Amino acid sequence: MRILIVYDSVYGNTEKIAFALREAVAGHDERLMRASELNLHDLEGADLVFFGTPTHGGRYTEEFKELLERLPEGSLSGLDAAVFDTSMPEEGQGFITKKVVKFFGHASPKLAEALEKKGARILAGETFMVQGKEGPVLPGETERAKAWAEEIVSKL
Repeated sequence: MRILIVYDSVYGNTEKIAFALREAVAGHDERLMRASELNLHDLEGADLVFFGTPTHGGRYTEEFKELLERLPEGSLSGLDAAVFDTSMPEEGQGFITKKVVKFFGHASPKLAEALEKKGARILAGETFMVQGKEGPVLPGETERAKAWAEEIVSKL
């Protein structure tokens, strides 16, 4: 199975999750790359693509916005994809921060919607938690990411 893991990372947290996903799918024909490097040729023959971004103001990063703008309508038709993001949990935050996180939400649902508009079939979406704005990734999240990836791959 040919699997791509396409991500962007600002503080290194989303990259850490991307590397955990790669570890989980080791043994397949897997490739890890930044969103800014992806072109349509990279997607040829892919059986599954994981797309991951940090959450900034409830949205995906500018690099993903630019990637989506580069992809023609329908260019992801027939592509199976899973989306993930990294974000702060609502729990344990101050009143204002908690309300901001709840109000703006997470990036992965918005990324999933944008990828679906390009033709991708979204199989799953997940948010992995980091401590504060800059991280680090909370304990147990890389293990949870590996289990998530293994579960998705096992269903294909």
